[in-house]
Amino acid sequence: MFAILIGYTLFFLALFIFLGFGAAVLSAPGRLQKYTLFLSPLIGYAYCTLAGWYFYSSSSRPAVSYIPLILIPPALLLPPALFKLGKRRAFPTVFSRELLPPLAIALVVYLLLALPMFRYPELTCCTFGNNDIAFNSLVAQVIKNFPKSGYQGIDFFWPPSLVGEHIAFAPFGTYFISAFMSTVAGLPVYQVQMLLLYLFTAFSVLLTFAVARETFGYRTLGAGFVSLLFGLNSLTYYVVYHGFQHQTIGLALFLALVLVGSLMTEKPEWKHALLLVPLFWALSITYIHMLCLFLAFFSAILVWLAFRSGFRTRAYQAFLLLAFSFAVMVLVAPARFNGSLRFLLWVIGATQAAAGWFIRLPSIAKIFGLAPFPRELCLNRFLFVNQLKLQNFLVLLVSGLVLGIVIEGLYHTFQRDRATFFKTLFLLSGFSFAILFLAFRGRTDAGWGGYKSFKMLSFSLPILLAASMLSLRDMTIRLRDRREELLGI
Repeated sequence: MFAILIGYTLFFLALFIFLGFGAAVLSAPGRLQKYTLFLSPLIGYAYCTLAGWYFYSSSSRPAVSYIPLILIPPALLLPPALFKLGKRRAFPTVFSRELLPPLAIALVVYLLLALPMFRYPELTCCTFGNNDIAFNSLVAQVIKNFPKSGYQGIDFFWPPSLVGEHIAFAPFGTYFISAFMSTVAGLPVYQVQMLLLYLFTAFSVLLTFAVARETFGYRTLGAGFVSLLFGLNSLTYYVVYHGFQHQTIGLALFLALVLVGSLMTEKPEWKHALLLVPLFWALSITYIHMLCLFLAFFSAILVWLAFRSGFRTRAYQAFLLLAFSFAVMVLVAPARFNGSLRFLLWVIGATQAAAGWFIRLPSIAKIFGLAPFPRELCLNRFLFVNQLKLQNFLVLLVSGLVLGIVIEGLYHTFQRDRATFFKTLFLLSGFSFAILFLAFRGRTDAGWGGYKSFKMLSFSLPILLAASMLSLRDMTIRLRDRREELLGI
């Protein structure tokens, strides 16, 4: 089973990089070139879902018949991309040894996530019982084997009209990528879904590292610790093992946007739009409410920069690039964007009963992965270790220690780097306010919390961790009285 899992994992990883590598190399400006390998799978996902939507909405054939055609354009972009890297001698930049620590961390996280799979003789789905994974599998199977109007009257477990509504208005990207990978790999849809969950979580680990480096100014060792803290967090495992595919894929796209946006504020270039447009599209067709959240937070940061001396011109240029990219994204597929907006309005108005179940607001210790979340996570079953049993006073003690570390990091950052301090404080307070507001709105007799507040917390977890661990920002390891470059800078 291990060999099967690793074989298909490497195949899927190579396929995602193949789909987006050429476009990423030709589009990434400046320091973003260093993260080409991290961005390529997300650009590949964006291209694949865009091509898939056009084929599906205009073709009278099932996806299995036109999916091979989607592989042609990425193959055509590879020669000019490789020529560009060779001409500019950029191969050492794209394949830098600085990327080895996050790649190693992502591999460890992937294997830990996949441990439950080793119990079975073949690839399958593992879930805590949430039915999203089953419904996503059905919709992907319909897209794969039926044309747009060819499944009416067929008796599914769910009504065909409901399946059609989800294809037209709900996150099409998640459904199509499952159908795409299933077709290319020659596997049933349900056998690729968990691999996609594991892979996109690993992509999020890589991008958490990049965001910690470029947005919050961490050195390599500190950024690696933040990405490890996210990858080993019990909230992350809870999301994956419940099969929240839309959220898992959307998180990786969100972090990619944060990375691109952060570097764009330093030196805006028109090439940033070549990355923003596909990422906007991919997030709008996967998890549109988090696209709205990114636009709101990033626009607020640009407004703040506009009032700072020396940043005004760059803030205006970045805002114009942001608005232009969003407008192009809407014009690329206006009907599909309208469907995504309808889904967004449903999410905003959905009650707790319609959107999910009640989850109590966790303590700070649980948010940082220092206590199991929730207790029914059953770590002894899924991670083969005994489940921790912490008394309430110990959880409060650990939460207090973590809060002290957060305050200490903010204090020292305020003294050394005011710009990073204010940016961090804005993100930390903004996301915290959103989580607490939703927890208050969703409160019951059991306390503050709710499904929406949990979703906001788990989605913003990498940003919260990076913004909270500033005490580790300049962490290095000395070997033989000199700083080890790989770990320190």
